Amino acid sequence: MDRRLKACLAAAALAALLLLVTGLRQDPDSFGYFHDDTLYFSAAKALAEGRGLILPSVPGSPALTKYPPLYPWLLAGAWRLSPQFPENVSAALWLSAAFAAALAAGWFYLLQDLGAGPLEAWVLAAMGAFHPFMQWLSGAVLSDVPFLALAVWTALAAGRGWWAAATAGAVAAVLMRSMGVAVVAGVAAAFLYARQWRRAAAFGGLGGAAIAAGFWWQAARLVPIEGLAGYRQTMIFYTSYTGFWRLSVPDAKALGSMLALNLEEILKSPAAVGLPLASLGWSGVVWALAAGMWYGAARLGRQRGWPAIHWILLFYSGLTLGWNYPLANRFLAGFLPLFLLGGWREAGRLARALRPKRLALAALAVAGVPLLLDASYSYLVALPAQQAAGGAQRRELALEKAEVWRWIREQAGREDRFVAYEDALLWLHTGRQALRPLAFPSQAYYRDTPETLAPDLQKLTDTARQIRARFWVHSADDYQLEPGAEAIERRTSELLRHFPVVFRSSGGRVRVHEVRAQ
Repeated sequence: MDRRLKACLAAAALAALLLLVTGLRQDPDSFGYFHDDTLYFSAAKALAEGRGLILPSVPGSPALTKYPPLYPWLLAGAWRLSPQFPENVSAALWLSAAFAAALAAGWFYLLQDLGAGPLEAWVLAAMGAFHPFMQWLSGAVLSDVPFLALAVWTALAAGRGWWAAATAGAVAAVLMRSMGVAVVAGVAAAFLYARQWRRAAAFGGLGGAAIAAGFWWQAARLVPIEGLAGYRQTMIFYTSYTGFWRLSVPDAKALGSMLALNLEEILKSPAAVGLPLASLGWSGVVWALAAGMWYGAARLGRQRGWPAIHWILLFYSGLTLGWNYPLANRFLAGFLPLFLLGGWREAGRLARALRPKRLALAALAVAGVPLLLDASYSYLVALPAQQAAGGAQRRELALEKAEVWRWIREQAGREDRFVAYEDALLWLHTGRQALRPLAFPSQAYYRDTPETLAPDLQKLTDTARQIRARFWVHSADDYQLEPGAEAIERRTSELLRHFPVVFRSSGGRVRVHEVRAQ
């Protein structure tokens, strides 16, 4: 059989297997966990209805200026195919699974371009694709996996000289996610390093034009936000990454803390994600493994003349370093096959170097057995069990939230406004506009002290007052992703104690308070 045909069949088999497994593991009840997923899907509904690219769940329906337009545009297809929510969430999840399959196939080919054999490439691409963390991302309505698929295929196209495909992929990456800047910069840098001056200039010009057009398009749609301080802060969160970054990094001390923690997370990420050690935690072993994986990935790049994927990773890591949320594991998980190949090659080199010293080689092998067993247990048992437990808890609460959505549809007026932590999910279920009580700046992730959170707790009612909310929906899982969640929950409970409960779910974990009389 022709070698190319074998490669195509192997890539297709991997993609089909991943698509099937990811699709069959759908958990629609997990929808809403990230918040971004509900904002994307509500914006897609507005697009499908011909209302333009807006945030229909937010009072005033402002323009969608926080996210690039490609992903909501793709999700709008789910609404056109099936306008019934929440049944159409399944279509959106299959879209994520399809991009995950494309990502795995792209890594299969790219790993071979980096020197891996066909079987080696297949196994490493599968390890990355079926990693519990990647399966978690692949089963969410988020732009992460679609963007990573575009980045990997763009790098593949650039390395193989497919100029038109690389350009189209880079522009699509910019339209998919703000991080697309790293794809354009990475491919242009690869062309520059290879002394392909004309191609670098043309690619950089086209990619730069796409980036500039995107920033102009978003900036032109931004409108000044007026009102109470807490409301302005919340609306900045909904409409502007850069604006909220400035709120989250108010001074040099906050900047230093953010950069230090992000750098630590980035450096540990290959081992923390790729070889998760359930028992040993963040020990020196993790640092040693991460160092070997980074070094191995860099050695692969040097041997292959620094291909585009390495430059994309460099710029992508730089953007992650400056991101005002500690999300290195989530951002870099899509590069796991590269780190696995680099780590595997370095382990082979070390074994060959120690071969004459049989005692040292045997000691290394013995020491590696518990690490391998621990990582395998975490990969196959611990992480899936942890994710399953979180999903089960959310499914239990989803039943109680369904009671609240039904009460709102039956008892609340169409013009009544709500405060709810899962505000866009409330709109999708009920058609009533809502906002989170407050968007808390992310500096608390880096400076988790009472002094950091105290000023925001004083603004917790500003949004409700500004939008003249009639009801406040409070759930047991509110604030679970926020730093200082316990302090925020205590303050919220103190405030809501003064307002009557007009509806309580059967389990008592979700309540509706009336905070403004008719």
